Amino acid sequence: MLDEPLGALDALTRLEMQDLIVSLWQEHGFTVLLVTHDVSEAVAMADRVLLIEEGKIGLDLTVDIPVRPVRVGTIIRAGSGSVAAGDAAW
Repeated sequence: MLDEPLGALDALTRLEMQDLIVSLWQEHGFTVLLVTHDVSEAVAMADRVLLIEEGKIGLDLTVDIPVRPVRVGTIIRAGSGSVAAGDAAW
């Protein structure tokens, strides 16, 4: 589980770390649960996206064609300290 691991990084380092996470996932085949508030990051890295709203799954989306040619396990959106209503738009 990665809880917003890329949030404080500069743009270039963020892209490099996205690639590292994806390459490790693909090489070893494990599931990655990545929490992010960045919808574009979620879609770029995911093969499945979950949007959590009021503690329940509000959206369960399979991503067939990611924005970038990378894919990582499951992504959720979490609020401040707890799962909260999402405000992401697709």
